[in-house]
Amino acid sequence: PARARRVLADGRTEETDAAAIRPGDRLRVLPGEAFPADATVAEGATTVDQAVLTGESLPVEKGVGDTVYCGTANRFGAVDVVATAAPGDSSLRKMVRLAREAAASRAPIQNVADKWAAWLVPASLALALLVAGCAWALGLPDALRRGVTILVVFCPCALVLATPTAIMAAVGNASRRGVLVKTGAAIERLGRADRIAFDKTGTLTEGRLRVASCNLAPADLALVAAAESRSEHPFAKAVAAHARETLGADAPALAVSAFEALPGRGLSAKVDGRAVRVGTAESLGSAVPPAVAAFVEKARNEGMATLVASIDGRVAGAAALSDTLRNEAADVVAALRALGLTPTLLSGDHPRAAAHVGGRVGIEDARGGLFPEQKVDALRALREGARGVAMVGDGVNDAPSLAAADVGIAMASLGSDAAVESADVALLAGDLSRLPYLRRLAAATVRTIHAGIALATGINLAAVALAAAGVLGPVAGALVHNVGSVLVIAFAARLHDRDFGS
Repeated sequence: PARARRVLADGRTEETDAAAIRPGDRLRVLPGEAFPADATVAEGATTVDQAVLTGESLPVEKGVGDTVYCGTANRFGAVDVVATAAPGDSSLRKMVRLAREAAASRAPIQNVADKWAAWLVPASLALALLVAGCAWALGLPDALRRGVTILVVFCPCALVLATPTAIMAAVGNASRRGVLVKTGAAIERLGRADRIAFDKTGTLTEGRLRVASCNLAPADLALVAAAESRSEHPFAKAVAAHARETLGADAPALAVSAFEALPGRGLSAKVDGRAVRVGTAESLGSAVPPAVAAFVEKARNEGMATLVASIDGRVAGAAALSDTLRNEAADVVAALRALGLTPTLLSGDHPRAAAHVGGRVGIEDARGGLFPEQKVDALRALREGARGVAMVGDGVNDAPSLAAADVGIAMASLGSDAAVESADVALLAGDLSRLPYLRRLAAATVRTIHAGIALATGINLAAVALAAAGVLGPVAGALVHNVGSVLVIAFAARLHDRDFGS
């Protein structure tokens, strides 16, 4: 945020530049605004959308003493907070710095031909002189011709062409299938990688809340949905949508009055003259029946958020809300595992939510409660002993991780500009099922590069041997050299139209 609202000693407020905030300043943040600095809640309660930092799909309730972070969105109640850091030292600013540092520290890949270039030319010169000198000393005919022919055939054109032509063909293949590869080195790194890390929200899941289970009777659900229809909270929208799907044409038209949103505690309303309260089990102030308590505990153990409803002071039931898992997520993870990649889940969501989603898609190593800098640390740990680590994510909070990984893959249709900018590869349709195709393409590209280099080296060595024996002359050597280059290019070009599956 560029502006902030500072609370003065006499209780009045003044607008100021966010850059002028200092630790200890008391700030007031209204519903719909973003917090201008990292701070602690001093007065009031609210619901905060922290997705920009943590990727959490569910808003988080905040009360006095809780920490809020710069750039996160205040969804409902007005709160006074005390700044704990200047904007320049905020979590959001640190995340931006992390992305830049990770991108700068990542060493570019060196192609085999580049490594050999330092000695290939002097080696060819030395070999040409050696063969010419030995032929002259032995009295063999055409000593100079043999040396010149070696210089002609030893030129490493085919060797140098093997890598870029394979990369260009692979990038062309990917672009025709909705995959934008921003650097050729990413193809090579992905082909060699043996680990892959996933973000959860918006990557393995769709980032859209739904009611996973509900034990409210139809009549009670209609009352609760009528009350929730007055709220803009994501939980309320999910419950209202569930009621429409469940009740359909049987949904009664109910009059709602005395509606009140209770930041951090849910809502209350009169629906057809009946008192309806919706919130957490702890905030209702009513005895929770054992069946409802067991329902809530089970949902929480599965990483879901819960809403408990009371009608006329009686707890009527509860609803469990979860993010929507992508239909193809489990199949994609299984396919990547079969292709030699070990998956890990790195999420900002609650550890139980991460473990639950990991279990559903087949990822045993599921880690939750991670902030962006912790994801970067986790990736660095994964890289130890690995041939390479790829990271798949979609949000602003994933940008440092995408930059820190050996290969960053962004879900472009759902993700932020920051995520796409930090990634090496963008799935333009946000289609997770493209990952196995991308892995097969990358692995085939690496094999083609190695085969092309071997082919070019074999042709060169055979030509050098024939030139040294006097079988090849300069003209024939030039023809062999160019035929070798054409063969390497044709071999690499096969990648452009090859079908690697969906």
